[in-house]
Amino acid sequence: MSTVRTVLRHHGIEATEDELAAATEEALRWVLSVPGATAVPAAEAALLDAGGLPEQRGAYAASARDSAAAVTALVATSLTVGEAAALLGVTEGRVRHKVGRGDLYALPSGRRRLPRWQFTDDAALPGLPTVVRALPAGEHPLGVLAFMTTPQGELELAGEAVTPVAWLRAGGDPAPVARLAAAALA
Repeated sequence: MSTVRTVLRHHGIEATEDELAAATEEALRWVLSVPGATAVPAAEAALLDAGGLPEQRGAYAASARDSAAAVTALVATSLTVGEAAALLGVTEGRVRHKVGRGDLYALPSGRRRLPRWQFTDDAALPGLPTVVRALPAGEHPLGVLAFMTTPQGELELAGEAVTPVAWLRAGGDPAPVARLAAAALA
């Protein structure tokens, strides 16, 4: 039987058990706060059943498991401050300053980690500070990830909807991405 750490190492990902535990805790806290995450009172369940909307047994557990796995994967694939500094060719202090200023996006809990989606092979995405500063405070990292990696109809390259990451990578104006982020994640 494989352990989480074994699976991550197999994919070349080094993350501590504490980081993974913190990510799992964060994911579960988020899932537990989602409307409908707690049991429906019997009278309401009967009303929903009568209306053809029966409760799906195991749906909450599946959602919690999937969210915890997604956050764990996000943390595990994110860069440490040191890794981001090496990629950008700057000091760790400069990376921390960029995070504090809103030029880079860092996960909100645990040891500071920076999701990989915001970097090219050797730089931050063009226009990234405009987008990061438009992200609503307290938005869950999975919401940010989903937004940044899902094609948006308002962002088109060669007649096709593209993700905000692809748009910025191609040198697109960050203003529409910032507007979309503020609206979609509000």
